[in-house]
Amino acid sequence: QALTPFLLASNLEIGIIDTMKTKLHKAYYVLALIDIVTIAITLLLAYSIYQTYEKSYRVNEQWMQRSAKYDELTDLAIKANGPGNNVFHNLDVKTEKEHLIHMNQKINSLITYLQSDAKEHLNQYPEINQRLNQFTAYLDEANRLNERIFSHIKKNKIREAGEIMATMDAQFHQGLLEISRLRKRVRSIQTEHLSFYHQNATAIFYKEFYIAGFIMLLVGFMVYFGRKIKTSFEQLLADLELQNNNLAD
Repeated sequence: QALTPFLLASNLEIGIIDTMKTKLHKAYYVLALIDIVTIAITLLLAYSIYQTYEKSYRVNEQWMQRSAKYDELTDLAIKANGPGNNVFHNLDVKTEKEHLIHMNQKINSLITYLQSDAKEHLNQYPEINQRLNQFTAYLDEANRLNERIFSHIKKNKIREAGEIMATMDAQFHQGLLEISRLRKRVRSIQTEHLSFYHQNATAIFYKEFYIAGFIMLLVGFMVYFGRKIKTSFEQLLADLELQNNNLAD
């Protein structure tokens, strides 16, 4: 009967220790699960950033290729600016016409490619196709004027050919302005696209930064509460050891 209080106290503390063990294990499991989830979210966000920059790189590459094509169109248009001045001196209409036909084939092929690309990938920018069509109309008119120029040169009507040449030069200037506007628009769209991907990647990066901060706080809480629980647990074991020694005595 005299030992009954000691035995009851000992059994009670053993029960408390078992309960604390269970709670401690549950807490660690929950914290570990949260840690795994946050790490998985961080990895997904990191992959999203990688994908965003990868898409940005591909889009930039595509737009650089488009810009190069429009630059090429400008160069071809300059080279195909009607009959050269030498045709007025040597009257070599045949060579000049062959040169012009060759340049027109290149220009028409390039414009067809650009129109197809615009319809397939840039249908939200109708002004690009509109400007390409306007430039095509300019080319048709320039070719008609060229035929008249060549016809006058064959008939040694140099003055009349020069007058038409002056008219065509003015139209050629307008055509180059049209290409210049088109190139500026293409580059502005490229900047808009890259800005969108940059903003998207930045937003994902900040999300990942906040998740990383949350993980650091979580780890800090785990360490703090783990040490606190461990200290309380060790203290309880020490008290139990002391009471067991008293009971043994």
